[in-house]
Amino acid sequence: MFLRSRLKLLIRRLWHMKHMIKVDYPWAIEELFYIANRDHCGHS
Repeated sequence: MFLRSRLKLLIRRLWHMKHMIKVDYPWAIEELFYIANRDHCGHS
């Protein structure tokens, strides 16, 4: 599914960002949902 592979990309990107700027998990999860929701609404 396209959305699933897209989410995997976002997760991988956030994972690298987490290591780079040392953010905590809650922020990364929150950011992931924000990006996913914004993306979904944008395509609708």
